[in-house]
Amino acid sequence: MIIERPDGSIVLGFNEEAPIPEPQTYEVNVMKLHKWSEVFTALIFHTSLFLAVTNFRIVDFVNIGFICTTFILVVMKTPYIKYVALCHGLISLLLFIPLTLIRMWDVAAYELGVMVLCTYLFSSSKCVNVEHLEDIPH
Repeated sequence: MIIERPDGSIVLGFNEEAPIPEPQTYEVNVMKLHKWSEVFTALIFHTSLFLAVTNFRIVDFVNIGFICTTFILVVMKTPYIKYVALCHGLISLLLFIPLTLIRMWDVAAYELGVMVLCTYLFSSSKCVNVEHLEDIPH
């Protein structure tokens, strides 16, 4: 308790009968990913940048947007990475079939790589519940 005296000085006081509050714990959900997840995602990200710079097509810039979202969530280890990886992998699957039919082999190979990456992220990640931030697995 803080007590201010009439002369303007401040005195700290405490009540010995009051119980000491227990330290608060917060439960945090983080994702435990394989150590190569960030490396594989960065590799796909750099491949999408290369495709966008060399070919300058709309599909390449859309791919940059998707892989940026996936890469940021992988680095942050948020629990949402499972859902994003599933959606990103399904979109890549849906793009892979028409791209092979119109013979855009470079983008089809890229989408196949994204499907493999998203399947890997979805299957190898698991949600871990920790009470202290120091307990987050690396």
